Amino acid sequence: TTSGTYNCSGGDTSLQVNMSRYITLNVTKDSLIGIDLSADSANTPIKIVSGNWDTTIIAGTNWIGYINYPSYDTIMTIYGDVNRFDCRENSTKITGLDVSHNTALRVLNCLNNSLTSLNISKCTALNYLNCCGNPFTTTAYDSIMCSLPSRNSGDNAKFYPLYNANDANSAIFLATNASNATAKNWQVLYYDNGN
Repeated sequence: TTSGTYNCSGGDTSLQVNMSRYITLNVTKDSLIGIDLSADSANTPIKIVSGNWDTTIIAGTNWIGYINYPSYDTIMTIYGDVNRFDCRENSTKITGLDVSHNTALRVLNCLNNSLTSLNISKCTALNYLNCCGNPFTTTAYDSIMCSLPSRNSGDNAKFYPLYNANDANSAIFLATNASNATAKNWQVLYYDNGN
């Protein structure tokens, strides 16, 4: 006989989801939520849960591609070793985003949703943040910039708070203290000028 990692409950026990690392979204129930992500390493299991529904996907170090997942509750949670996360263009279907339980997150793209706040204070590895197109107040923008982690000048850290100079939030953002970001070696850029 040979010994393997398969168990009777069906599955490869060597591919266990890291349930202690997760991202939580506040979403519109009974809608489709588009997300894209990548993981720390190849063959990483990622579990997506909403209400009584869940699915486990396998991710690697490349983006998996934008996929719509069903929301069966007002909360959707993505468990696993995700290091880049993209939930852009969900409009009013995403009203909250909590990344505080994923401290190794490097890239966060949450543009064009309905976020009114964003706490990234525990994301010490973050070096890319695109949050333009959300209805932030000046206070919310200042809070985001104050919670950006300090980077080295060679890290090329990028923060995109506005799409362009004609962005509806331009006056709101211009009332902030952007030096809170630049002092930590973050470039504050318009999204339509960058990548």
